[in-house]
Amino acid sequence: MKYKLGELCDINKYTFKEGNLPEQISYYDTSSVTDGRFDNPIDLIKGKDKIPSRARRKVHKNDILYSTVRPVQRHYGFFTGEDESNSVVSTGFAVLTPQKEIADPYYIYYYLTQKPVVEHLQTIAENSTSAYPSIRPEDIEKLEIDLPDINKQVTISSFLKTIDDKIAVNNQIISNLEELAQTLFKRWFIDFEFPNEDGESYRSSGGKMVESELGLIPEGWKLAKLSDISEIQNGFAFKAKDYIEPPGIKVMRTLNIYKSTIEISNNNLKFLSNDFEKDEKYNKYSLERFDTLLVMVGGSIGNIGMVFSHNTPSLQNQNMWRFRPKSGLYTAPLVHYWVKHINEKVKGWSAGSAREFYKKPFFANYLICVPTDETIVTQLNDIINPLFEKIDMLVGQNENLRHMRYELLPKLLSGEIELDEETEVNDDVMV
Repeated sequence: MKYKLGELCDINKYTFKEGNLPEQISYYDTSSVTDGRFDNPIDLIKGKDKIPSRARRKVHKNDILYSTVRPVQRHYGFFTGEDESNSVVSTGFAVLTPQKEIADPYYIYYYLTQKPVVEHLQTIAENSTSAYPSIRPEDIEKLEIDLPDINKQVTISSFLKTIDDKIAVNNQIISNLEELAQTLFKRWFIDFEFPNEDGESYRSSGGKMVESELGLIPEGWKLAKLSDISEIQNGFAFKAKDYIEPPGIKVMRTLNIYKSTIEISNNNLKFLSNDFEKDEKYNKYSLERFDTLLVMVGGSIGNIGMVFSHNTPSLQNQNMWRFRPKSGLYTAPLVHYWVKHINEKVKGWSAGSAREFYKKPFFANYLICVPTDETIVTQLNDIINPLFEKIDMLVGQNENLRHMRYELLPKLLSGEIELDEETEVNDDVMV
């Protein structure tokens, strides 16, 4: 039976009036939610912290969040309600509350995240009269959906959710591996608690420290500039007229680099002819596995990510820097964490204005402390590099799962593919 989405969902049902927010809120802005993945919310206390003026939408378990600005950027997600008591989201979201007696919330979510639906809403956004491409809640309400019976909805959404659950498990493993690698990097190269010859933490066990421009550093270590160990390459302003329909060589843009995940997204890609990759003029913009990309200007300034196998081959667009080791000693993961360390130091100075930008000399000349004994670096490489090989594998698995979900989604919702209640996702699809 066909319905308008507005007949199945309440949109923006709960909106706080100014001054009526709870004393403490957990806030999500539109950049905090991408393709179903939620960043940690910002915890804010009324009267103590500055509350964003857009923090007005109340969300509950099984609500759907859908950004009204540039739908193609996929800032949408399904709110599981693990901590809904004080959860508030930006008015940049349309918050959909499905009527559960006739519409399974996950089924509605998957309907809205189909590529044709996203592209349809993007077309509406691009033809809007607002200052930037955006849709209105009414545009979502007018969408027409052919809704099967509730049992069939649940069967389909449960199957698709098993794919998303596998992606979520992989994301948690990736997060844990990265946290472990970053902790080791910080402990060895920032806190100087690398193991001494007796296997004890150097600084805590009384290892000798000497004065330097950066303060006390271990004896036998030296100061170096980031540019001594890493290339810092600007991107190229590829012309929109040169973009083609896939296949071709991918162009990594700033919108592919998110705020709090190391993975660089393959969503919203632009493509160029493979002739660009062959042209020596563009060789220096060719990206390699484990390159670090840092957005250096605009609203997403400070976003940082790493190139993995599924992102290559690709070329580097403008408004970002590419960091790559100059030698085999200081490997890509170490360079990544030094860049991340410097980024943490400077990104607090920026408010995210489109006019703000990082200055390359600050990064290039930033002083870091490195050991003269190469065995210390080699020991850490031997621990961290396998972690990144594992991350690369898991990121690739997730890409396969997303591709399968996007391919199956319209076929399942249209009835082209029928499921029985025992259908499962085999682990083979992740390889």
